[in-house]
Amino acid sequence: MNTDTNAPLIVALDSSPDSIAALEATVLLAKMVRHPIIALHAQPHDKPDPVPGRLAADMALTCDVPIDFREIQGNPATLFTSAARSSLLTAAGRNSPGASCCQHLGSIAVALLEDPGSTVLLWKKDASLDDSFLVINDGSPPAVHALQAAALLAPPGTDLHIFVTGAAAATKEELLEQQASSLMPGRTEKINIHPVPWDDPMRLAQCIGMTELGTLVIAKASPVAQQGKSAELARYLDYPILAVC
Repeated sequence: MNTDTNAPLIVALDSSPDSIAALEATVLLAKMVRHPIIALHAQPHDKPDPVPGRLAADMALTCDVPIDFREIQGNPATLFTSAARSSLLTAAGRNSPGASCCQHLGSIAVALLEDPGSTVLLWKKDASLDDSFLVINDGSPPAVHALQAAALLAPPGTDLHIFVTGAAAATKEELLEQQASSLMPGRTEKINIHPVPWDDPMRLAQCIGMTELGTLVIAKASPVAQQGKSAELARYLDYPILAVC
């Protein structure tokens, strides 16, 4: 995550139901971390949509969180990705408009997911921050950032599931439990460790899908997320995703 204490939370609005839900989730996160919100709206040229602007204004009045709403023009994926690098976190809808090779993952979401320099939250309209947080840990140093982000954002009472993959599964389970307990003091009973002896996206998605619905948390720099594996995992698992840089 961006360590700048003044870095905003950015919402990439594109008029899709998922991106509107992302704005609502970001407002809840802003209340937790006390950072301002910048809502960027990619206005369609052929069919202007005033709803996101009105919604952002209404939320700013009722939720006591500053929201700076801005219209942008140009290639949405490029503009959102560039803006995301200066944010604490950038939220967008999973099903953003645009063709994509991944089921339930639009082109804007893919661009943000594959950009190495930003932390992104890809949200769904029926998701909830009160659902479990599902962290993938492959034993690499970057994977620690995913665990830290989940511990920071998971509300009290929320379950934390850690999926220890590949070679790390046999050796890291106890260490990860200790790390998670130190990051979430007093919530040890909410921490669940799941050793997974493989790390290919399809099998990993099958294992995660057998637990419960939640927000998938992954470190972008982890080997398990490299070379398009994050998008491939998202193809098999239609969950919200928090991808941490």
